[in-house]
Amino acid sequence: MKANSVCHFYLFADGCPTDWLQAGHDEDWHTIAYFAFQSDPSLDSKRVSGLDHTAILPLDSLFNEILQAFFVQSTGQYCLKKWKSGSGGSSYRLNFIKSLSEIDSEKYPQLNAISFQEKELRSYEQQLLEEFNTLFGGQPIGFEFVTDSRSRPAWRHSYMHWQTGFHVIERPVEQLLVLLLMARIIGDQFSFYRNKILGNKALGFEAFQMTVVSDRLSGDNDLRSYCEYTLRFLLSTDQEQISLTRSNVSDTFIGDLLVDNVAGLLNECMANPKGELAKQLKKISHLKCLEGWQVLRSEDKKHVLKPYWTAFLTEKTG
Repeated sequence: MKANSVCHFYLFADGCPTDWLQAGHDEDWHTIAYFAFQSDPSLDSKRVSGLDHTAILPLDSLFNEILQAFFVQSTGQYCLKKWKSGSGGSSYRLNFIKSLSEIDSEKYPQLNAISFQEKELRSYEQQLLEEFNTLFGGQPIGFEFVTDSRSRPAWRHSYMHWQTGFHVIERPVEQLLVLLLMARIIGDQFSFYRNKILGNKALGFEAFQMTVVSDRLSGDNDLRSYCEYTLRFLLSTDQEQISLTRSNVSDTFIGDLLVDNVAGLLNECMANPKGELAKQLKKISHLKCLEGWQVLRSEDKKHVLKPYWTAFLTEKTG
């Protein structure tokens, strides 16, 4: 198969305010933000050769066009920095919303996000696992409930790989629930774009691949990457069509910073729907770039992901 017969997408993802759930914080809001885009096929050889995304994407014209609204001509740099929770009226936060409003409507990134309260994700547990297994297919993943070495409730999955032998995946429930949700989000995006691209024969692509760029997960470091390893396992497919990576330095690359800021902004709006940030966000409700913002809700004994952009701005800040 020729390299240019493979359609490749990047997906950047990040969460706010913390990666994991915490006991006694049922009412707390979390938001996972993500955006996907097709990488320039002319740069495919650089990616196949193993060149890092932080070296490839600055050469990608579409990537640069998407982020043009955040580029400052006078300094030759992007204006984004890591989002820090605090006063909703700070100039940086308001400038970020202003930059969102200046995104080219013809080239806007589809900025997606899922917001949820901890109590909702906990009650979503069984349905989430069923949806994950349906999405990825193959042999369904089952977990046994155990207590880990620190006496925390945990889930364990044991499996045998024909090449690498026996493996055990074990993480605290507070972590694995979020990892499963992340995998479900990524898998859903993968299926959507794969079907859309490969279903259009006129485009001429024979295969689809996605590179997921996620920030370093809480608890992982250069020596121990248990959470990243677990997420990598959850994303595994027969042909390894989804790969997981991260930038060498956290919160410096523009793609990482964009999803960090989107997650921070939306989560603060969820936590304080009548605050200054939510009021300012309402003013740009005509934009399409945030139509993919969803919220996890329980309805009729079942959980659903509901579009929340317009509803949030009209009901909560009106």
